[in-house]
Amino acid sequence: MKTYKDTKYNIEITIPDEWYLDREKLPILTSILFLIKMGWVPGVEIQFHNSENEALNIAIEKMEPEPTPEICEMMFRFVAQQGNYDQISFGRISVGGKDHAYARYRFCDAIWSKKYMIVLNGTGYAITGSCLNYEILIERETVWDSVVRSLKIL
Repeated sequence: MKTYKDTKYNIEITIPDEWYLDREKLPILTSILFLIKMGWVPGVEIQFHNSENEALNIAIEKMEPEPTPEICEMMFRFVAQQGNYDQISFGRISVGGKDHAYARYRFCDAIWSKKYMIVLNGTGYAITGSCLNYEILIERETVWDSVVRSLKIL
């Protein structure tokens, strides 16, 4: 594992050695599916990839007042309904001494994801790990959990 520091966004996370930085881009398949299904492509501030068709991206935005994990889960449910996501499950993860919401789901019958909504100091960090099949999701989600738990504000 290696440490990634981003001075523009004042964060630090620990990531697997095989991941490389690919700023502000979603994988092409994800972008195309979002455009077809939703009519727009989500923006990301930080994007990591590896050679196994696995990606992790971070979208950052101000969130004041800070929503509770229950409100974040409600937002996840709304987006999932609008986007026809399936295989959805919800849970909590502790980061920075607080509980935060996550959702695990499949998008367009093709992309498996786990999205974490971490809200610290009035800033939301929507961190999404994604891959192309369920077996990779099950294998890699403990790594994604570890990366998310390592998030620190500089």
